[in-house]
Amino acid sequence: MFSTKGEEAFRKGQECLATPGDNNLRDAMVFFKEAAKEGHVEAIYQVGCLNLWGEPQIAKNFKEAKKCFERCAEAGLSRSKYFLGEFYLDGLGVEKDEKKAFDMFEEAFNEGVSGAANILCHCHWEGKGTEKNIDKAKQYNDIARKLGLPGAEADFFRLASRKDLFDDLFGKKGSEDKKEGEENKPKEQ
Repeated sequence: MFSTKGEEAFRKGQECLATPGDNNLRDAMVFFKEAAKEGHVEAIYQVGCLNLWGEPQIAKNFKEAKKCFERCAEAGLSRSKYFLGEFYLDGLGVEKDEKKAFDMFEEAFNEGVSGAANILCHCHWEGKGTEKNIDKAKQYNDIARKLGLPGAEADFFRLASRKDLFDDLFGKKGSEDKKEGEENKPKEQ
């Protein structure tokens, strides 16, 4: 359940993030932590993000970030599941667990976190946390491309450049034009 307690401190934290200044991130962290003590889920999420990314003013703290994202996930904030997936996929302050990472990404995607489409494409493509499944990789890549997610077009061309996938992506016609051993021969006119 989301709490509105701590709303004033949360808003002050947001103002700090939006205001250029030497201490804005540290000040934001102070306000977000104050709101987080009151159970403000968005503030807890912001504390997690600041600890995850770190900034010149804030040291990275994966353990604290993970705790924040776990609290947010329990409270129903779906996008925090995406970050938890990143923790388990990359082993950030936790033992690497690709299956758990995949499950978190899938939950996040199914709950509306569309940005998880790109990483689910990679998981299916590379067999990370799940069986390799090129068809599912293509499905998630299609979604990612439609959403304009960064890297989705490049992934499409990497998928398409694999000879074994060419027929699946573009149909047999493209590969039937060239017989084995004739790939580099010009067509006769």
